[in-house]
Amino acid sequence: MMKFPNEFLEKEKIYMPYMVGCHLENAPPEAIQAYKENMEWIRNNND
Repeated sequence: MMKFPNEFLEKEKIYMPYMVGCHLENAPPEAIQAYKENMEWIRNNND
């Protein structure tokens, strides 16, 4: 099971209110950026 750092969890709080299914809806730029950064972290740490 993957353990997420606190920074990841803080970013998740920014974009989760805009998640509908598996995509963002009506999200402000900071939510989109936080989502992109978390997805990049997952790609780089998915061993």
